[in-house]
Amino acid sequence: MTQRFVVRPGDGRTLSELLDRAHVDVGALVDGRVFVGQRRATDPNVSLSVGDEVFVAKRTAPEEATVLLGRDRDIFAFLKPAGLPTVPDRRGNTSLLHSAARELGMKPTELHVVTRLDTNVSGIVVIASGKDATRRAASLQDQGGLVRRYLGLSLRAPSPPAGIWNRAIPVKPRAATRSDRVETRAASTAYRVVAEANRTPEGLPALVAFQPLTGRTHQIRIHAAGASAPLLGDVAYGGPRRVVVESGTVLDVARVALHACRVELASAGAAAFRVEAPHPVDLVSLWVRLGGGADAFDVARSMPMEDG
Repeated sequence: MTQRFVVRPGDGRTLSELLDRAHVDVGALVDGRVFVGQRRATDPNVSLSVGDEVFVAKRTAPEEATVLLGRDRDIFAFLKPAGLPTVPDRRGNTSLLHSAARELGMKPTELHVVTRLDTNVSGIVVIASGKDATRRAASLQDQGGLVRRYLGLSLRAPSPPAGIWNRAIPVKPRAATRSDRVETRAASTAYRVVAEANRTPEGLPALVAFQPLTGRTHQIRIHAAGASAPLLGDVAYGGPRRVVVESGTVLDVARVALHACRVELASAGAAAFRVEAPHPVDLVSLWVRLGGGADAFDVARSMPMEDG
């Protein structure tokens, strides 16, 4: 449930004054549950004008502690389960960011998310603490020193079985379907088919390794769909929620079949920092039920993206 306030004369000139008048706990700002219009508000002193809309989402129960997989000084690698937002949405403080802040004994505002995952995608999220770590992470990204490996289950194998997709990505993918004028940015994703499962009416489902060379929103999902190999469960981009196997059994796909399995930080003169995530039990189970071999996930995590 979300409270909605429309600023009237006398309600106060700042967000803090309005929240105080409305008897809203200022902790809602810390939780990330306060929005002025569509923008999340964290500063209690932000100015308001008559007619502004302020929304305060109901506080939800905090999620279970997030798993810290490793750290390189003030850069941390956390494991995010599917279904958990990376940063707070309008529901408030239920997010990987808040869970990580609690585990590290910090405030969410002291942390910066370096690599964000969609809510229904699982795997490693990189978070930096402080301005120096944030700058170091940004520098690594710019120099190609932050390498990410993803594993996904696609409806069918892309052709050719390995290569690089270079298709521009809409800056705001969700808005792209509602407008003829779409702003795009260059995007590149290396991919390689690891293995194929048993045939379905749609073709041979495939386990595919992905390595994004740029960091655009929904990049892997859009690129895979553009190659006629949408990810299972990714209904937004043509992936099915259900798959029929040879026996006639219908398999439900509860979420986007994509998992960030490995992250490596490498800079000149320093040893590489590498973190690997456990295999996602739900995707391994789905793959096996599709007729694939469980050992393919081990191969996919470390195999080279290109021959030679």
